[in-house]
Amino acid sequence: MVSIIVPVYNGYEFLKECLQSLLNQSFTDIEIIVVNDGSTDETPALLKQYENFKNIVICHLSRNRGEAAATNVGIQIAKGKYIARMDADDISLPDRLFLQVAALESDPDLVLVGAQTQVFGRDGESTTNLFLADGDIKCALLVGSGHLITTSVIWRRDWFIQRGIWWNTSLPSARDLRFWSEAMLAGAKFRNLPETLVRYRIHGANASHQVEAVRQSSRSTRAMLLRALYPSLDENAISNLVPVLEIQFGDVHLNDADALLTAEKSLLQMRSEAVSLYGENRHILRDYIDQWISRVQKRINVLEGKN
Repeated sequence: MVSIIVPVYNGYEFLKECLQSLLNQSFTDIEIIVVNDGSTDETPALLKQYENFKNIVICHLSRNRGEAAATNVGIQIAKGKYIARMDADDISLPDRLFLQVAALESDPDLVLVGAQTQVFGRDGESTTNLFLADGDIKCALLVGSGHLITTSVIWRRDWFIQRGIWWNTSLPSARDLRFWSEAMLAGAKFRNLPETLVRYRIHGANASHQVEAVRQSSRSTRAMLLRALYPSLDENAISNLVPVLEIQFGDVHLNDADALLTAEKSLLQMRSEAVSLYGENRHILRDYIDQWISRVQKRINVLEGKN
């Protein structure tokens, strides 16, 4: 059985379409666990329409506790061998679970499976180009993009529970990145399927648009990954490196030339460390390191007035 966890907070507008996409799955051994995270809109009234569905479980939280807590509640009450996560504003295509369960059943070492995703909304449509292989996905976790998309992921429930890995409720955002990263450090094997299996909706209320919260949470996880992947780095080196790795936030926050010079030395040290510790592809990591070195050098030139 697959337990599909759908945390929802004031998600009335798109929730019905989301749930219908799950009811339309070609893989039918499922339970849909909707965790109403203290919604104050019409979500509770909408969920009343599903109270008598035999494969839908509805859990109402008395107050808004956040996506991570709601997801953990769903995991705790789930009965399935596998857990799938679904955002309440997204759409699963009909063969999503069929293909993902087949991948997990065919490889007992595989812990977690994602898929390509069609992004749609205000700015049109596009399809992700996520890494497919385990070692490549693990490199992308450090970079912060190209790894896994929460609303397309399915994992082995017991594997995470046995290792005490839950969604981190103390982080203001990017809890998914921390969840995948902790799994990687515990020995998980990942895979993304090449098929597009989920439609990911972009709209004004997306949690991923909370830029500063995403930034701070991602920094914490990147620091954790740097410590694990490059144990020779000290805390000062890590604190200088983390802002450099934030390519998606531009360069304007990189204003300390001395810190950048220190970061450059650390990157050169990292480039020489070729042994994979957690299954990550060090060849791809070296390519990323070269990009970060180039970025640092260009920014130093700007700060010193050479460009």
